[in-house]
Amino acid sequence: MMMPLNNAPIDSYDSRGEDHRDIDALNSLHISYTLLTLALLVAAVIAVFLPPQ
Repeated sequence: MMMPLNNAPIDSYDSRGEDHRDIDALNSLHISYTLLTLALLVAAVIAVFLPPQ
């Protein structure tokens, strides 16, 4: 089995052999920021509708 020269995992290459690790990293960052935004939105809704006693 041949390994790519830059030691990237095989599945980060498309059928033409182009590296897409930058796109994969951007997608995982996007998911992280989406979850963070949703968590902050839920916290804001809780803070508005359930004030401290």
